[in-house]
Parts: sequence; C-alpha cells; structure tokens
Amino acid sequence: MNRNLSPAHIGLVSTLLILVAVAARLAPHPVNFGAVGAVALFSGYYFRSPRFSWMVPMAAMLVSNVLLGGYDLLQMVLVNAAIVMPAFFGHHLHRDFAAGPRWLRSLVRFGAFVGASLAGSALFFVFSNLAVWGFSGMYAHTIDGLVYCYLVALPFIQQDQSMALVGGTVVGDLLYNGLLFGSLAVVVALRERRPAVLPVAA
Repeated sequence: MNRNLSPAHIGLVSTLLILVAVAARLAPHPVNFGAVGAVALFSGYYFRSPRFSWMVPMAAMLVSNVLLGGYDLLQMVLVNAAIVMPAFFGHHLHRDFAAGPRWLRSLVRFGAFVGASLAGSALFFVFSNLAVWGFSGMYAHTIDGLVYCYLVALPFIQQDQSMALVGGTVVGDLLYNGLLFGSLAVVVALRERRPAVLPVAA
C-alpha cells in the first residue's frame, strides 16, 4: 500500500478513526467491547510515522475519558499504554511473511492480522488487570493477590460483570479490526479496478 499520504488525507483518516473509537466507547456496549485497540493496530499499519500512529488512539482515549469521566491516574496510564501498543504491531504487518503462491501469502497475511489483534487483546488483559491489582486497593499486593486478580478476570470464572472481561476485548478487537481492514481492502480493490483515464487529443 502506498503510504505517501497528503496532510489532508492524514487529517481526514485520523479524525474518522478517532470518531469511530470515541463513538464505540460512548455507545452502549458489552464490557470491554471497544474499538480503540483496533484503531491503534490500524493506525500503525496505515500511517508512516510510528509516533503519529500512537497519537491517534491516545487522542481517542483522551477525548472519550473527558466525556465519560476518568478514574485513578496510575491505572489510566497503564491501560492507555496497553491500548496504544497494537500500533507497534501494525507497523510490522507490511512485511512479506511467506513466499509462494498468492493464496498462501494471503492466508499467512490473514493469520498475521488475526495474531496481531489477539496479541493486542492479550496485552490489554495483562496491563489492565495489573493496574487493577496495583492501584485499585481491591487485592493484596502479593503474588497470591496478583494471581487471584487475573483469575477473577477470566470470563469462565468471573461472576461480577463490572470486572474486566477478556472475551469482550478479544471479540471487540477482532470485529473492529475486521471492519477497519476490510473497509481498507474494499477501497484499495475499487481503486485498482477503476479504469485509467486516457488523455484526449486536442
């Protein structure tokens, strides 16, 4: 994909991504079912600058936190760090992961996208619950307390729906990544199929 984008194009795409992420947080949704992680992964893939690709999901978090209200500052720092990390994965999705026929390369690339989405969900699970353990006062600051914090966050153990759900994160990331990258694939395919405009002789 050609990433020599004009400032106007960058501004438009980044604004749309921020609006998608903020709207997903503001709308009623299952626990941890959001678009910010997917926006981070897509930004890392789409934009040339690593710094800028991190700024897009961070801006979405800042805007939505202002509208929704914040919480403990140290928890927010860890959670926000986990949310923007998928941008790093996105920068590596341009690599050719396999040689061979086109269908094989496409299959491997699809697996890489799914793997990057799942890795982002895993990072959010690890960091968000580490923040809860460290700064919420809900768990003892011991190894047993840390293990228990992660155990009660697992969807097949937990009973309190106000706690973090890894399942909601995984499904949300996969769905929104599918929508974002699928939309990009459609746009690219339509542009490639558009007939060239031939110059007309005077």
